[in-house]
Amino acid sequence: MNPLNRLFELISVENATTIKTEVLARHFLLALEGESDIYPLSIVDIEKLVEAIDKGKFDRYTGRRPRPDSEYDEILFALMEAWQWLLGKAYIAQKPHHTATYHVVTGGPSYFITKLGLEYISEHKHLLENHKLE
Repeated sequence: MNPLNRLFELISVENATTIKTEVLARHFLLALEGESDIYPLSIVDIEKLVEAIDKGKFDRYTGRRPRPDSEYDEILFALMEAWQWLLGKAYIAQKPHHTATYHVVTGGPSYFITKLGLEYISEHKHLLENHKLE
């Protein structure tokens, strides 16, 4: 399941732009649980967002979406702000370009959830079982 789908199971779409950045960021972190290679530009993406919040209620041929473009953009900006908050608090970090096993990261930077981020997830896993934040 796409992290955005998981995120919008935790919070309502309307709350994505109204809750505090750190609250959105922490829910975003919970939604990223289990992801080993995190590419933010492939997650915080208009196509993935439309699919996650409108579940295919858009016309793929004309590109018409059920919401105004400005609403999608507002959510995308809120998500990137939350992403930056996670980086700043060291809940996520960029993976090294080369590792000891000569693994080369291609296609843009890849991120991982840090020990601090994993600790937060384990302490707040109960939020994944609760209902949406209204």
